[in-house]
Amino acid sequence: MVAVAPRRLDSKSSGTRGNDEPYAHRMSELDNKIAQCDDVIARFAAATNPDERTEAARAFVDKGFALGELGRVADEIAVYDDLLADYGSDDELGVRVMVARGLFGKAEALRLVGCAEDAVAVYEDLVQRVGSEHESELRSEFARALVGLGAVLDDLNRHEEAIGVFNDVLTQFEGASDLALQEHVARALSNKGFTLMAMDRDDEAVATFDVLLERFGDATAYPMREQVAYGLLNKGHALRSLGRLGEAVAVFHELFLRNASDAVGQLVELAIEALILEARVLWDLDRIEDAILRCDLMLATRGGAEGAEFEPNDRQVATALALKVAFLRALGRSEEAVIVAEQLLDRFIEAEDPDVREQTASALYNKGAALEELGRSSAAMTVYDELLARYSDEESAAITEVVLKTSLRRQALP
Repeated sequence: MVAVAPRRLDSKSSGTRGNDEPYAHRMSELDNKIAQCDDVIARFAAATNPDERTEAARAFVDKGFALGELGRVADEIAVYDDLLADYGSDDELGVRVMVARGLFGKAEALRLVGCAEDAVAVYEDLVQRVGSEHESELRSEFARALVGLGAVLDDLNRHEEAIGVFNDVLTQFEGASDLALQEHVARALSNKGFTLMAMDRDDEAVATFDVLLERFGDATAYPMREQVAYGLLNKGHALRSLGRLGEAVAVFHELFLRNASDAVGQLVELAIEALILEARVLWDLDRIEDAILRCDLMLATRGGAEGAEFEPNDRQVATALALKVAFLRALGRSEEAVIVAEQLLDRFIEAEDPDVREQTASALYNKGAALEELGRSSAAMTVYDELLARYSDEESAAITEVVLKTSLRRQALP
C-alpha cells in the first residue's frame, strides 16, 4: 500500500493549473491585473507623495504575485528586483512593508524553482531589514520571514538551524494577540513539529503538535484552523511511527470529525486524508471491519460551501476502493472483493494520474488473487495478463512491486 507523506504547511501556495473554463478565466484576470499594475507603476514612477509611492510599490508586489500564479517565476523574480532597485531605500512605512513583501515573494519564488541557498540569502536580508522594527506591519513581516527561513533551511536538511529559527518565532511572538502574528506562531509550531519528525524525534514532534493544539485548537479564524488540521495530521503520522497505533487512530478520527463538513474544501480534503490514514492504521491493528467502515465513510463524505460542494478527488476515491478490496480479501470475502475491484477499474482503468494508476494496479492484482481464491483460475490468469500488459514498463516502485508479485502468481497457475 502507498504511504501518505506527512505534510508541512508552507508559506506560499504555488497555485493550480488546468485547462477548464474557470482556469482560462483566471488566467485572463491575471493578465489584466498585470496590465493594471504596469499602469500604476508608470503613473507613479516619479512620485514624491508617500501614498503614491506606496501604491507604486504595492503594484510591483501584486504584479509579482500574478506572474507567479501564471508560472512565470523568472519574470516574477525580476519584478521583485525592480521593486528593490526603485524602493529598497525608501523610508516611508507603507513602502517598507511592500518591500518586505516583495523580498518574501522573491525568496519563495527562488525556493519554488529549487534555488534554496539563494532563498536563504534573501530571507536573511529580509530578517536583517525588519528584525529590529516596532511597527506592527513590519513585525508581522519579520515573523513571516522567520517561518519562511526555517522552512527553507529544513528543505536543505539544516534541521537544527531550522529548529532554532522556529524557536526564535516562538520566543519573540508566543504571547502575541495580533491575529497575523498568531498565525505565524501556529505555523512555526507546525513546521517545527514536521522538522522534528524529519529528524526521527517523533516524541518531541508529538509534544510540539500538542502545544499547537492546546494553543489554537479552539480558534475560529481560518489560518489557525488550517494549522491545527495539519498539526493533527502530522501528529497522527508521528504516533504511528512510534507504534502508538491506538492514539494515531484517535487523532486521525478527530481530524475527520473537526473538518468533514467544513465550508472550506481544503479542510474537507484533509479530513478525507485522515480517514484513509485511519483505515490503514486500523489494518495495522487487525481491525479490518472497522477499516472497511472508514473506507465507506470516506466515499460518502461531502463538504464545502453551498454552491461549491467538495467531494473526494479521484486519487482519494481510488485509494479508498483499492484499500477496501485488500481488506475484503483479508477477511476471505473474495466475491465482494471482486465486485469492488470492478467498480474501481470501471471508473479509473484508463487514468493517467500516477497515484491513481498505483491503485488500479493494486486493484487488478487483488481482483486476480480473489478470483484464484474462488477457484476461477482462468479468469485470474486473464486479469494477471492485463496487469502485466498495462504496467510492466512503469517506473513507480509501488507498481513495480505489484508487477513482481503478479508475475510470481501468474507463473504458479497451472
